[in-house]
Amino acid sequence: MNGMRRPGRGASRLGSAFRASRGPIGRFAGLAEGRVAFALAAACVGALQWALAAILQRALSLDGAGSPTPEALPRVAAAVLTEELPRLAAGLAFALAARKARYGALALFGPVASTAFALLENLAFLAAFPDASAFRRLFWSTPLHVGAALGFALAFAPLARGESAKAARPLARGAIAFGTAFLWHLTLNLGALAGPGPALRTAVGAANLAALAILAARATAALDRPSLIDLDTPRPARKRRRGRGDERDPTRGVHDGFERA
Repeated sequence: MNGMRRPGRGASRLGSAFRASRGPIGRFAGLAEGRVAFALAAACVGALQWALAAILQRALSLDGAGSPTPEALPRVAAAVLTEELPRLAAGLAFALAARKARYGALALFGPVASTAFALLENLAFLAAFPDASAFRRLFWSTPLHVGAALGFALAFAPLARGESAKAARPLARGAIAFGTAFLWHLTLNLGALAGPGPALRTAVGAANLAALAILAARATAALDRPSLIDLDTPRPARKRRRGRGDERDPTRGVHDGFERA
């Protein structure tokens, strides 16, 4: 066939999944017309993630794993999965919404959802343990949750920018990001159960913040936005900048971070 190979079944199924998701993803991306509405939607997604994780962990008796023993490892790992799998799904959904809206920076609202998740988790911990430990864990939990979401946003950045599924490789990139986030989360949870001293806790907190800063810089650079503040640019101005409508410049190969089809 003109020297071209027929796409494999995996690529065909992935393409079918993308086409099937265009309706609901398109409606979700429509919220981008109002950045505040989209931010609120992201916060609601984070709240739903937290509620789902809490319900699953309670139903499966995964909360309160105790000490970091080999017997506790499966329970801790399962608890991590209840948080990271929904976060991965949300990251992919935000990337697809960004792709549909042709506005890659919308994928950065995945970390916004995880910020809401971390806020609710810390408030729940504070309610259960109203002491200084609730504030010390901020440097462990918050960078972890937001950093994992930034990792997913970075992994799905080519997809959000509008690259083809073959070039974006969402399955491979998503799997690598998920594996990294899972190990990061599992290690910190087991470390927290071991009761580290102040020096180690401070060192881990500093490393977490450094990782968060690096991931934030890379994700925003990959999505061609210095910050979320740029999302406040009025819609007509964004359309003109992308060259849409009658003012579209056919000589431009990239429009606001998207490759021309």
